[in-house]
Amino acid sequence: MPLIIVAAFLVIMMAGCTPPVHDSRLIAAHELIAKSPKEALDSLGRINRSGLSESDSHYLDFLTIKATDKAYLPHSSDSTILEVIAYAESHRREGYYPEALYYGGRVYSDLGDYPTALDYFHQALDLLPPDTKDQELRSRIVSQIGSLLNTLRLYDEAIPYINESLLYSKQTNDTIGEVLDLQLLGLTYMRAKHWDMAGYHLKLALELSQRIEVSGSPHRAKSKMLLAAVKRQLGQTDSALFYIRNTLDSVKPIVRNNVLAHGAQIYWQAGIWDTAYFYAYQLIHSPMLLNQKIGYEMIFLDSVIKYVPGLINFLC
Repeated sequence: MPLIIVAAFLVIMMAGCTPPVHDSRLIAAHELIAKSPKEALDSLGRINRSGLSESDSHYLDFLTIKATDKAYLPHSSDSTILEVIAYAESHRREGYYPEALYYGGRVYSDLGDYPTALDYFHQALDLLPPDTKDQELRSRIVSQIGSLLNTLRLYDEAIPYINESLLYSKQTNDTIGEVLDLQLLGLTYMRAKHWDMAGYHLKLALELSQRIEVSGSPHRAKSKMLLAAVKRQLGQTDSALFYIRNTLDSVKPIVRNNVLAHGAQIYWQAGIWDTAYFYAYQLIHSPMLLNQKIGYEMIFLDSVIKYVPGLINFLC
Protein backbone atom coordinates (compact mmCIF):
# COMPACT_ATOMS: atom_id res chain seq x y z
CA MET A 1 0.00 0.00 0.00
CA PRO A 2 1.49 3.37 -0.99
CA LEU A 3 2.77 5.42 1.91
CA ILE A 4 0.44 8.35 1.17
CA ILE A 5 -2.62 6.08 1.42
CA VAL A 6 -1.40 4.68 4.75
CA ALA A 7 -0.85 8.19 6.06
CA ALA A 8 -4.31 9.29 4.93
CA PHE A 9 -5.85 6.23 6.59
CA LEU A 10 -4.08 7.00 9.87
CA VAL A 11 -5.26 10.60 9.77
CA ILE A 12 -8.86 9.44 9.29
CA MET A 13 -8.55 6.94 12.15
CA MET A 14 -7.10 9.56 14.49
CA ALA A 15 -9.83 12.02 13.57
CA GLY A 16 -12.45 9.43 14.44
CA CYS A 17 -10.96 8.94 17.92
CA THR A 18 -10.41 12.60 18.73
CA PRO A 19 -13.18 14.52 20.50
CA PRO A 20 -14.50 17.46 18.50
CA VAL A 21 -13.40 21.00 19.25
CA HIS A 22 -16.49 22.82 20.45
CA ASP A 23 -17.53 26.39 19.76
CA SER A 24 -15.41 28.76 21.85
CA ARG A 25 -18.53 30.21 23.49
CA LEU A 26 -19.49 26.78 24.74
CA ILE A 27 -16.00 26.18 26.08
CA ALA A 28 -16.08 29.51 27.92
CA ALA A 29 -19.53 28.76 29.38
CA HIS A 30 -18.38 25.32 30.53
CA GLU A 31 -15.47 26.87 32.39
CA LEU A 32 -17.83 29.39 33.98
CA ILE A 33 -20.26 26.79 35.36
CA ALA A 34 -18.06 25.88 38.33
CA LYS A 35 -17.61 29.53 39.35
CA SER A 36 -21.01 31.00 38.56
CA PRO A 37 -23.61 28.60 37.13
CA LYS A 38 -26.26 31.32 36.79
CA GLU A 39 -23.91 33.48 34.73
CA ALA A 40 -23.13 30.41 32.65
CA LEU A 41 -26.85 29.90 32.06
CA ASP A 42 -27.19 33.49 30.88
CA SER A 43 -24.22 33.04 28.56
CA LEU A 44 -25.62 29.80 27.13
CA GLY A 45 -29.02 31.43 26.62
CA ARG A 46 -27.47 34.08 24.38
CA ILE A 47 -26.02 31.55 21.93
CA ASN A 48 -27.92 31.30 18.64
CA ARG A 49 -28.56 27.59 18.11
CA SER A 50 -29.08 27.96 14.35
CA GLY A 51 -25.39 28.61 13.81
CA LEU A 52 -24.21 25.52 15.70
CA SER A 53 -23.20 22.11 14.39
CA GLU A 54 -25.18 19.04 15.50
CA SER A 55 -22.45 18.23 18.01
CA ASP A 56 -22.43 21.74 19.48
CA SER A 57 -26.23 21.90 19.59
CA HIS A 58 -26.39 18.81 21.80
CA TYR A 59 -23.44 20.05 23.84
CA LEU A 60 -25.31 23.32 24.42
CA ASP A 61 -28.24 21.32 25.82
CA PHE A 62 -25.91 19.27 28.00
CA LEU A 63 -24.22 22.36 29.43
CA THR A 64 -27.58 24.04 30.04
CA ILE A 65 -28.76 21.05 32.09
CA LYS A 66 -25.46 20.97 33.96
CA ALA A 67 -25.55 24.68 34.76
CA THR A 68 -29.19 24.42 35.84
CA ASP A 69 -28.27 21.63 38.23
CA LYS A 70 -25.23 23.46 39.59
CA ALA A 71 -27.40 26.55 40.19
CA TYR A 72 -29.77 24.42 42.32
CA LEU A 73 -32.64 25.15 39.96
CA PRO A 74 -35.15 22.27 39.73
CA HIS A 75 -35.40 20.29 36.51
CA SER A 76 -38.98 20.27 35.24
CA SER A 77 -38.81 18.10 32.10
CA ASP A 78 -36.95 15.03 30.85
CA SER A 79 -37.27 15.71 27.11
CA THR A 80 -33.94 17.51 26.65
CA ILE A 81 -31.83 15.17 28.78
CA LEU A 82 -33.19 12.15 26.91
CA GLU A 83 -32.05 13.66 23.61
CA VAL A 84 -28.66 14.52 25.11
CA ILE A 85 -28.20 10.98 26.45
CA ALA A 86 -29.20 9.40 23.13
CA TYR A 87 -26.73 11.56 21.21
CA ALA A 88 -23.91 11.10 23.74
CA GLU A 89 -24.37 7.32 23.67
CA SER A 90 -23.99 7.16 19.91
CA HIS A 91 -21.08 9.62 19.94
CA ARG A 92 -19.08 8.36 22.91
CA ARG A 93 -15.85 9.81 21.56
CA GLU A 94 -17.18 13.22 22.60
CA GLY A 95 -16.50 12.09 26.15
CA TYR A 96 -19.50 13.16 28.21
CA TYR A 97 -21.78 10.10 28.02
CA PRO A 98 -21.26 9.02 31.69
CA GLU A 99 -21.91 12.56 32.89
CA ALA A 100 -25.01 12.80 30.68
CA LEU A 101 -26.31 9.65 32.39
CA TYR A 102 -25.54 11.27 35.75
CA TYR A 103 -27.67 14.28 34.85
CA GLY A 104 -30.36 11.91 33.68
CA GLY A 105 -30.40 10.71 37.27
CA ARG A 106 -30.49 14.27 38.59
CA VAL A 107 -33.40 15.21 36.32
CA TYR A 108 -35.49 12.21 37.36
CA SER A 109 -34.63 12.84 41.01
CA ASP A 110 -36.14 16.31 40.70
CA LEU A 111 -39.17 14.84 38.91
CA GLY A 112 -39.69 12.43 41.80
CA ASP A 113 -39.11 9.30 39.71
CA TYR A 114 -36.52 7.73 42.01
CA PRO A 115 -36.36 4.24 40.42
CA THR A 116 -35.55 5.76 37.01
CA ALA A 117 -33.05 8.13 38.63
CA LEU A 118 -31.30 5.20 40.30
CA ASP A 119 -31.22 3.32 36.99
CA TYR A 120 -29.41 6.21 35.29
CA PHE A 121 -27.00 6.63 38.20
CA HIS A 122 -26.14 2.92 38.08
CA GLN A 123 -25.66 3.04 34.30
CA ALA A 124 -23.19 5.89 34.79
CA LEU A 125 -21.45 4.03 37.61
CA ASP A 126 -21.02 0.95 35.40
CA LEU A 127 -18.96 3.11 33.01
CA LEU A 128 -16.77 4.42 35.85
CA PRO A 129 -15.12 1.53 37.73
CA PRO A 130 -13.47 2.18 41.12
CA ASP A 131 -10.10 2.87 39.42
CA THR A 132 -11.56 5.37 36.93
CA LYS A 133 -9.63 8.53 36.19
CA ASP A 134 -12.80 10.53 36.78
CA GLN A 135 -13.05 9.95 40.52
CA GLU A 136 -14.86 13.26 41.03
CA LEU A 137 -17.80 12.21 38.85
CA ARG A 138 -17.91 8.73 40.42
CA SER A 139 -18.03 10.37 43.85
CA ARG A 140 -20.97 12.55 42.82
CA ILE A 141 -22.80 9.48 41.54
CA VAL A 142 -22.31 7.35 44.66
CA SER A 143 -23.34 10.30 46.83
CA GLN A 144 -26.56 10.69 44.86
CA ILE A 145 -27.28 6.97 45.04
CA GLY A 146 -26.71 6.99 48.79
CA SER A 147 -29.01 9.97 49.24
CA LEU A 148 -31.81 8.44 47.13
CA LEU A 149 -31.58 5.08 48.88
CA ASN A 150 -31.85 6.98 52.15
CA THR A 151 -34.99 8.70 50.90
CA LEU A 152 -36.40 5.32 49.86
CA ARG A 153 -35.66 4.02 53.40
CA LEU A 154 -33.16 1.48 52.09
CA TYR A 155 -30.70 2.46 54.78
CA ASP A 156 -28.41 -0.59 54.80
CA GLU A 157 -28.06 -0.33 51.02
CA ALA A 158 -27.30 3.40 51.23
CA ILE A 159 -24.43 3.21 53.72
CA PRO A 160 -21.72 1.70 51.43
CA TYR A 161 -22.33 4.39 48.79
CA ILE A 162 -22.15 7.21 51.34
CA ASN A 163 -18.97 5.70 52.77
CA GLU A 164 -17.36 5.70 49.33
CA SER A 165 -18.26 9.36 48.86
CA LEU A 166 -16.83 10.11 52.32
CA LEU A 167 -13.57 8.36 51.43
CA TYR A 168 -13.22 10.47 48.27
CA SER A 169 -13.87 13.68 50.26
CA LYS A 170 -11.10 12.71 52.70
CA GLN A 171 -8.65 11.79 49.94
CA THR A 172 -9.18 15.11 48.13
CA ASN A 173 -9.18 17.22 51.33
CA ASP A 174 -12.73 18.36 50.54
CA THR A 175 -13.61 19.33 54.10
CA ILE A 176 -17.08 20.65 53.34
CA GLY A 177 -17.82 17.51 51.35
CA GLU A 178 -16.59 15.43 54.27
CA VAL A 179 -18.91 17.26 56.67
CA LEU A 180 -21.88 16.75 54.33
CA ASP A 181 -21.07 13.06 53.89
CA LEU A 182 -20.77 12.58 57.66
CA GLN A 183 -24.10 14.35 58.17
CA LEU A 184 -25.80 12.14 55.57
CA LEU A 185 -24.24 9.04 57.11
CA GLY A 186 -25.39 10.12 60.57
CA LEU A 187 -28.89 10.84 59.28
CA THR A 188 -29.03 7.42 57.61
CA TYR A 189 -28.08 5.69 60.86
CA MET A 190 -30.67 7.84 62.68
CA ARG A 191 -33.44 6.74 60.35
CA ALA A 192 -32.32 3.14 60.76
CA LYS A 193 -32.49 3.74 64.55
CA HIS A 194 -28.81 2.91 65.03
CA TRP A 195 -28.44 5.76 67.50
CA ASP A 196 -24.89 5.10 68.67
CA MET A 197 -23.52 4.95 65.12
CA ALA A 198 -25.52 8.06 64.23
CA GLY A 199 -24.09 9.93 67.21
CA TYR A 200 -20.54 8.85 66.38
CA HIS A 201 -20.64 10.19 62.80
CA LEU A 202 -22.53 13.36 63.70
CA LYS A 203 -20.01 14.15 66.43
CA LEU A 204 -17.25 13.84 63.81
CA ALA A 205 -19.24 16.16 61.51
CA LEU A 206 -19.61 18.72 64.30
CA GLU A 207 -15.94 18.59 65.30
CA LEU A 208 -14.86 18.99 61.69
CA SER A 209 -17.27 21.87 61.02
CA GLN A 210 -16.10 23.62 64.20
CA ARG A 211 -12.54 23.57 62.90
CA ILE A 212 -13.38 25.21 59.60
CA GLU A 213 -16.33 27.46 60.45
CA VAL A 214 -17.11 30.26 62.85
CA SER A 215 -19.96 29.97 65.34
CA GLY A 216 -23.32 30.35 63.63
CA SER A 217 -22.33 28.67 60.37
CA PRO A 218 -25.06 26.52 58.78
CA HIS A 219 -23.06 23.27 58.51
CA ARG A 220 -22.11 23.50 62.17
CA ALA A 221 -25.69 24.31 63.18
CA LYS A 222 -27.12 21.37 61.20
CA SER A 223 -24.63 18.99 62.83
CA LYS A 224 -25.71 20.26 66.26
CA MET A 225 -29.39 19.88 65.40
CA LEU A 226 -28.98 16.28 64.24
CA LEU A 227 -26.81 15.43 67.24
CA ALA A 228 -29.43 16.94 69.56
CA ALA A 229 -32.06 14.68 67.99
CA VAL A 230 -29.88 11.63 68.61
CA LYS A 231 -29.28 12.62 72.23
CA ARG A 232 -33.03 12.98 72.76
CA GLN A 233 -33.61 9.49 71.44
CA LEU A 234 -30.94 8.18 73.81
CA GLY A 235 -32.69 9.90 76.72
CA GLN A 236 -29.77 12.30 77.26
CA THR A 237 -31.92 15.40 77.67
CA ASP A 238 -29.22 17.71 79.04
CA SER A 239 -26.95 16.93 76.09
CA ALA A 240 -29.86 17.39 73.68
CA LEU A 241 -30.54 20.84 75.17
CA PHE A 242 -26.87 21.75 74.89
CA TYR A 243 -26.77 20.97 71.17
CA ILE A 244 -30.17 22.39 70.16
CA ARG A 245 -29.57 25.82 71.72
CA ASN A 246 -28.67 28.66 69.33
CA THR A 247 -29.19 26.55 66.20
CA LEU A 248 -32.53 27.97 65.05
CA ASP A 249 -31.17 31.19 63.56
CA SER A 250 -28.04 29.62 62.08
CA VAL A 251 -29.38 26.82 59.89
CA LYS A 252 -30.41 27.30 56.29
CA PRO A 253 -34.15 27.99 55.76
CA ILE A 254 -34.70 24.51 54.30
CA VAL A 255 -33.57 22.96 57.61
CA ARG A 256 -35.36 25.38 59.94
CA ASN A 257 -38.53 23.29 60.31
CA ASN A 258 -36.42 20.29 61.30
CA VAL A 259 -34.88 22.35 64.10
CA LEU A 260 -38.34 23.44 65.22
CA ALA A 261 -39.66 19.87 65.25
CA HIS A 262 -36.69 18.45 67.15
CA GLY A 263 -36.47 21.48 69.41
CA ALA A 264 -40.16 21.37 70.41
CA GLN A 265 -39.80 17.76 71.50
CA ILE A 266 -36.50 18.32 73.29
CA TYR A 267 -37.76 21.29 75.28
CA TRP A 268 -40.97 19.41 76.13
CA GLN A 269 -38.93 16.41 77.30
CA ALA A 270 -36.86 18.78 79.45
CA GLY A 271 -39.97 20.32 80.97
CA ILE A 272 -39.30 23.76 79.47
CA TRP A 273 -42.90 24.27 78.41
CA ASP A 274 -42.79 27.89 77.24
CA THR A 275 -39.95 27.23 74.80
CA ALA A 276 -41.64 24.02 73.63
CA TYR A 277 -44.72 26.12 72.85
CA PHE A 278 -42.59 28.76 71.07
CA TYR A 279 -41.21 26.09 68.72
CA ALA A 280 -44.60 24.39 68.24
CA TYR A 281 -46.28 27.75 67.50
CA GLN A 282 -43.94 28.26 64.55
CA LEU A 283 -44.39 24.70 63.33
CA ILE A 284 -48.14 25.07 62.88
CA HIS A 285 -47.47 27.87 60.40
CA SER A 286 -45.29 25.62 58.27
CA PRO A 287 -46.61 24.82 54.77
CA MET A 288 -45.80 21.14 55.40
CA LEU A 289 -48.65 19.12 56.93
CA LEU A 290 -46.29 16.87 58.89
CA ASN A 291 -44.75 19.88 60.62
CA GLN A 292 -48.19 21.31 61.36
CA LYS A 293 -49.24 17.97 62.86
CA ILE A 294 -46.21 17.91 65.18
CA GLY A 295 -46.88 21.50 66.21
CA TYR A 296 -50.55 20.97 67.02
CA GLU A 297 -49.84 17.72 68.87
CA MET A 298 -47.31 19.57 71.01
CA ILE A 299 -49.56 22.56 71.72
CA PHE A 300 -52.47 20.40 72.88
CA LEU A 301 -50.41 18.47 75.41
CA ASP A 302 -51.69 19.26 78.91
CA SER A 303 -48.20 20.10 80.08
CA VAL A 304 -47.88 22.78 77.36
CA ILE A 305 -51.38 24.17 76.99
CA LYS A 306 -51.69 25.23 80.61
CA TYR A 307 -48.57 27.37 80.23
CA VAL A 308 -49.91 29.22 77.20
CA PRO A 309 -52.13 32.16 78.18
CA GLY A 310 -54.67 33.19 75.56
CA LEU A 311 -54.17 30.00 73.54
CA ILE A 312 -57.87 29.56 72.73
CA ASN A 313 -58.03 33.11 71.34
CA PHE A 314 -54.96 32.40 69.25
CA LEU A 315 -56.45 29.27 67.70
CA CYS A 316 -59.79 30.98 66.94
